[in-house]
Amino acid sequence: ASYAKSLRALHSKVAEALAAARPDVPAVVEMLPVGTRQEELTYFDCCKVVELLREAQLAEKNFLGQYTDPHMARWAAVVRRYEASSIYLADAASFLCQQVAYELPALKAEIKRAEKELSELHRRQGDYTRLAAAARERFVEQCNKRRLTPCAAEDIDTQLRESRAQLRPLFLRVATACQARELCAAALLYTAFVRFSLEKAEQTGSATAVAAGGGGKAKGKGKGKGERKEGASEVAVQPGCAQSAVDVAERCLPMLKGVQQLELTSVPVDEPTGARTGDGDSQVGGGAAVAIDWGGDSGDG
Repeated sequence: ASYAKSLRALHSKVAEALAAARPDVPAVVEMLPVGTRQEELTYFDCCKVVELLREAQLAEKNFLGQYTDPHMARWAAVVRRYEASSIYLADAASFLCQQVAYELPALKAEIKRAEKELSELHRRQGDYTRLAAAARERFVEQCNKRRLTPCAAEDIDTQLRESRAQLRPLFLRVATACQARELCAAALLYTAFVRFSLEKAEQTGSATAVAAGGGGKAKGKGKGKGERKEGASEVAVQPGCAQSAVDVAERCLPMLKGVQQLELTSVPVDEPTGARTGDGDSQVGGGAAVAIDWGGDSGDG
């Protein structure tokens, strides 16, 4: 009981020392920051504070043997109270028991949680590393597919815009191929074939209609006038169908005919900025190859 009472009085003195203003000693201010509680200090901490004050030349005494500096006097009194009746030994033993019974198990549990979290973070790092490598491979594959040099993400837009300049030479080459003599002859042959097929179908339909009308007359002359008029109207419709066949034939291949009517000599061919043209391929400025796979070079421009 006497030990507990003396310890409570001692703790109140430590609390008063912490509530007082800090001495103008940086080491002490760093050791005892504002907000430090009495429960956080032990006898050894108080001795350390006295040692720091002594090193700061604050340990001067008057002729009565008392410290002249109030901070030194206050903390020295705390240390003397700890050493009286060896209270510091009981306080240190209590502190050690507290650490062993509660603080160490709590620290061990915290370490286990930290190790588990670290292991999970390492696993996630491995997963993200594999995903990043797979994404990089897909990126390189797509760049190679589009004949682009793999680059940083901010340069992709520039390369795509520069590769768009290859479309005009491509369109010009396609238009030139569409105006080739062989393709024009093939288009005329196809148009004539369509017209011939439609006219042949119309002629076959007209002959069938006439044969059907003649057979009706042979079977019986007692048919009504309305039926004879109906047969005549079927034959009369055929000229209109013949004209339709011509229109259909003329409307064949409209896009090809439109391209064949273009004047390609007046179409400018713009090369991309910083590009070099050679053997049908272009190099975009900055060393990025943006060539188009033509699938084989044709001899007839």
